[in-house]
Amino acid sequence: MNRLCKWFHRYQDGDLPPAELEQFRQHLTVCDSCRTRDYFLNNIAQAIRKRKPPEPRRGPEQISAVAFRNLHSWDALSFYWPKPAKVWIAFAAMLMLVSLLWLRPSVQESGINDQYEMLMTDSDLSVSNQNILITPTDDEIVRWLEQGGDIQ
Repeated sequence: MNRLCKWFHRYQDGDLPPAELEQFRQHLTVCDSCRTRDYFLNNIAQAIRKRKPPEPRRGPEQISAVAFRNLHSWDALSFYWPKPAKVWIAFAAMLMLVSLLWLRPSVQESGINDQYEMLMTDSDLSVSNQNILITPTDDEIVRWLEQGGDIQ
Protein backbone atom coordinates (compact mmCIF):
# COMPACT_ATOMS: atom_id res chain seq x y z
CA MET A 1 0.00 0.00 0.00
CA ASN A 2 1.40 3.32 -1.12
CA ARG A 3 1.36 6.38 1.14
CA LEU A 4 -0.94 8.02 -1.43
CA CYS A 5 -3.42 5.15 -0.99
CA LYS A 6 -3.87 6.36 2.58
CA TRP A 7 -5.25 9.65 1.20
CA PHE A 8 -8.22 7.90 -0.46
CA HIS A 9 -10.79 8.78 2.25
CA ARG A 10 -9.59 12.36 2.40
CA TYR A 11 -9.96 12.49 -1.41
CA GLN A 12 -13.53 11.14 -1.21
CA ASP A 13 -14.41 13.64 1.56
CA GLY A 14 -12.84 16.54 -0.36
CA ASP A 15 -10.32 17.28 2.39
CA LEU A 16 -7.16 17.31 0.26
CA PRO A 17 -5.42 20.63 -0.43
CA PRO A 18 -4.99 21.51 -4.15
CA ALA A 19 -1.37 20.26 -4.39
CA GLU A 20 -2.16 16.90 -2.78
CA LEU A 21 -5.38 16.63 -4.80
CA GLU A 22 -3.41 16.82 -8.03
CA GLN A 23 -0.92 14.23 -6.72
CA PHE A 24 -3.76 11.86 -5.81
CA ARG A 25 -5.46 12.27 -9.21
CA GLN A 26 -2.18 11.26 -10.89
CA HIS A 27 -1.98 8.33 -8.44
CA LEU A 28 -5.48 7.18 -9.52
CA THR A 29 -4.23 6.73 -13.09
CA VAL A 30 -1.55 4.32 -11.83
CA CYS A 31 -3.11 2.50 -8.82
CA ASP A 32 -5.72 -0.13 -9.73
CA SER A 33 -6.87 -0.57 -6.11
CA CYS A 34 -7.70 3.11 -5.54
CA ARG A 35 -9.26 3.44 -8.99
CA THR A 36 -11.55 0.43 -8.34
CA ARG A 37 -12.60 1.75 -4.93
CA ASP A 38 -13.31 5.16 -6.43
CA TYR A 39 -15.36 3.60 -9.25
CA PHE A 40 -17.52 1.53 -6.87
CA LEU A 41 -18.13 4.36 -4.41
CA ASN A 42 -19.12 6.74 -7.21
CA ASN A 43 -21.54 4.16 -8.67
CA ILE A 44 -23.17 3.59 -5.28
CA ALA A 45 -23.54 7.33 -4.72
CA GLN A 46 -25.15 7.76 -8.16
CA ALA A 47 -27.58 4.89 -7.55
CA ILE A 48 -28.65 6.41 -4.25
CA ARG A 49 -29.13 9.86 -5.82
CA LYS A 50 -31.28 8.46 -8.68
CA ARG A 51 -33.59 6.50 -6.41
CA LYS A 52 -36.75 8.34 -5.36
CA PRO A 53 -37.84 8.00 -1.74
CA PRO A 54 -41.20 6.22 -1.31
CA GLU A 55 -44.27 8.41 -0.90
CA PRO A 56 -45.88 8.13 2.51
CA ARG A 57 -49.41 6.75 2.56
CA ARG A 58 -50.42 9.24 5.23
CA GLY A 59 -49.74 12.91 5.61
CA PRO A 60 -47.76 14.43 8.49
CA GLU A 61 -50.97 15.40 10.34
CA GLN A 62 -52.27 11.82 10.23
CA ILE A 63 -48.96 10.38 11.37
CA SER A 64 -48.74 12.78 14.32
CA ALA A 65 -52.37 12.04 15.30
CA VAL A 66 -51.70 8.28 15.37
CA ALA A 67 -48.48 8.79 17.32
CA PHE A 68 -50.23 11.01 19.88
CA ARG A 69 -53.12 8.55 20.23
CA ASN A 70 -50.67 5.67 20.83
CA LEU A 71 -48.64 7.66 23.34
CA HIS A 72 -51.10 6.91 26.13
CA SER A 73 -51.39 3.18 25.42
CA TRP A 74 -49.80 0.54 27.65
CA ASP A 75 -47.25 -0.54 25.01
CA ALA A 76 -45.97 3.02 24.63
CA LEU A 77 -45.78 3.47 28.40
CA SER A 78 -43.91 0.20 28.78
CA PHE A 79 -41.00 1.74 26.88
CA TYR A 80 -40.92 4.75 29.20
CA TRP A 81 -41.65 3.09 32.55
CA PRO A 82 -39.76 0.15 34.04
CA LYS A 83 -41.44 -3.24 34.01
CA PRO A 84 -43.40 -4.06 37.22
CA ALA A 85 -41.38 -7.21 37.99
CA LYS A 86 -38.12 -5.28 37.90
CA VAL A 87 -39.58 -2.61 40.20
CA TRP A 88 -40.70 -5.22 42.76
CA ILE A 89 -37.32 -6.93 42.67
CA ALA A 90 -35.53 -3.62 43.21
CA PHE A 91 -37.93 -2.73 46.04
CA ALA A 92 -37.36 -6.10 47.75
CA ALA A 93 -33.57 -5.71 47.44
CA MET A 94 -33.69 -2.24 48.95
CA LEU A 95 -35.93 -3.46 51.78
CA MET A 96 -33.49 -6.29 52.56
CA LEU A 97 -30.54 -3.91 52.53
CA VAL A 98 -32.23 -1.44 54.88
CA SER A 99 -33.32 -4.22 57.27
CA LEU A 100 -29.80 -5.69 57.35
CA LEU A 101 -28.29 -2.31 58.11
CA TRP A 102 -30.93 -1.59 60.75
CA LEU A 103 -30.63 -4.95 62.50
CA ARG A 104 -26.86 -5.26 62.52
CA PRO A 105 -25.25 -4.96 65.94
CA SER A 106 -24.03 -1.48 66.51
CA VAL A 107 -20.39 -1.11 67.41
CA GLN A 108 -19.78 1.95 69.51
CA GLU A 109 -16.34 3.28 70.07
CA SER A 110 -15.86 3.94 73.72
CA GLY A 111 -14.54 7.32 74.64
CA ILE A 112 -12.47 8.20 77.67
CA ASN A 113 -15.59 8.90 79.75
CA ASP A 114 -17.02 5.47 78.94
CA GLN A 115 -13.75 3.82 79.96
CA TYR A 116 -13.67 5.77 83.22
CA GLU A 117 -17.24 4.79 84.00
CA MET A 118 -16.46 1.13 83.27
CA LEU A 119 -13.40 1.21 85.56
CA MET A 120 -15.41 2.81 88.37
CA THR A 121 -18.14 0.20 88.02
CA ASP A 122 -15.57 -2.62 88.07
CA SER A 123 -13.82 -1.15 91.09
CA ASP A 124 -17.14 -0.70 92.94
CA LEU A 125 -17.95 -4.37 92.34
CA SER A 126 -14.53 -5.57 93.46
CA VAL A 127 -14.60 -3.54 96.70
CA SER A 128 -18.19 -4.25 97.62
CA ASN A 129 -17.15 -7.17 99.89
CA GLN A 130 -14.35 -5.21 101.58
CA ASN A 131 -14.54 -2.45 104.15
CA ILE A 132 -15.05 0.83 102.36
CA LEU A 133 -13.21 3.86 103.67
CA ILE A 134 -15.74 6.58 104.27
CA THR A 135 -14.52 10.12 103.95
CA PRO A 136 -15.09 11.97 107.24
CA THR A 137 -16.88 15.29 107.44
CA ASP A 138 -15.17 18.51 108.53
CA ASP A 139 -16.46 18.20 112.11
CA GLU A 140 -15.08 14.70 112.40
CA ILE A 141 -11.67 15.88 111.15
CA VAL A 142 -11.57 18.74 113.67
CA ARG A 143 -12.50 16.39 116.55
CA TRP A 144 -9.84 13.94 115.38
CA LEU A 145 -7.20 16.68 115.37
CA GLU A 146 -8.23 17.81 118.87
CA GLN A 147 -7.79 14.26 120.11
CA GLY A 148 -4.25 14.28 118.81
CA GLY A 149 -4.81 12.50 115.53
CA ASP A 150 -4.86 9.02 116.98
CA ILE A 151 -6.08 6.27 114.76
CA GLN A 152 -8.73 4.21 116.45
